Amino acid sequence: LGVQVAHWYQLQLEAQPVRFMETDGIRGLVAAVAQVARWVGAEPADVVPVPNATTAVNAVLHSLPLRKGDVILVMNTTYPAVRSAAARIAARSGARLLLVNFAAADLSPDPRAVIAIMRRAVAAVAPGRLALAILDHVISFPPVILPVKELVEVCRQAGARVLLDGAHAFGSVPDLDVPSLGADYYTSNLHKWGCCPKGAAFLWAHPRVQSGLLPLVTSHGYGHGFRAEFLWQGDGLSSPAIVGGDGQGGNAGMLAVRLPPLTAYPAASTSSAGDLHDMLRQQHGIEVPVVRWEGSLWVRLSAQIYNTPHDYQRLVDVLKPLLVCVSVARGRSN
Repeated sequence: LGVQVAHWYQLQLEAQPVRFMETDGIRGLVAAVAQVARWVGAEPADVVPVPNATTAVNAVLHSLPLRKGDVILVMNTTYPAVRSAAARIAARSGARLLLVNFAAADLSPDPRAVIAIMRRAVAAVAPGRLALAILDHVISFPPVILPVKELVEVCRQAGARVLLDGAHAFGSVPDLDVPSLGADYYTSNLHKWGCCPKGAAFLWAHPRVQSGLLPLVTSHGYGHGFRAEFLWQGDGLSSPAIVGGDGQGGNAGMLAVRLPPLTAYPAASTSSAGDLHDMLRQQHGIEVPVVRWEGSLWVRLSAQIYNTPHDYQRLVDVLKPLLVCVSVARGRSN
């Protein structure tokens, strides 16, 4: 339905572009943003539309007043595109990246290990030099919800601004209340677990940091404040953003499964992860991320509204013969 509605809006735009952008389009976008704000417990004035979470992260990074020697904190679980964006800004400004590493054992339901590791990392930074901490709300891999309230508090006590990357949060974290998390910035995609068309996401910014926060594209909203800067992006007015979603959700889920050694992929390498992924896609029509992490191959399973138990059983049926081969090769029966 969302795709159909987005297509209808696109047809309205093409039929009469100027009228659409100046009337129905901008009004629809403002209404959609206001609805998203209500779903995440925010004021509409503090929420703006963006095409995706990575764009929001780049907007924050490019707007950040960095000095030579400042520190941008990221994690080994940070989404690669986000880490690359931070590295580029750091290199340009003379800042440096601080990488905080979490092992699988640290990412347990007990949050104390994660908080302790973050506290030690932050304490090692010279006072006043931690400019920005980029924290995952829901890690892309392994799919773990972090104790973001506590982590935000640790970073803000060191004087840092905090950007929460919630790309997977909207629609999967129940009762998402963005302002209560204590961060300066928060972004999430609407298409992943909110089932919106691709190209719909939001950026929330606390009023204390909105001044000087600019979109990557400067257009007619320039000089008219935070919302106007982001809302009016010329003929890039996004029909997916206008469509929005049907609700916050909160019933989705992901699971990381460690695979035992496979005879066809004996080395748990980035290359073998790619080969296994391609085999599942090309030979069996199964789309599932395969990742090398901590010396093993893992698959990330997603429970989305359009999946059925049969989908997961098909994956088991494809992988099981490989596991049986391992058992036979070792002289054991399964």
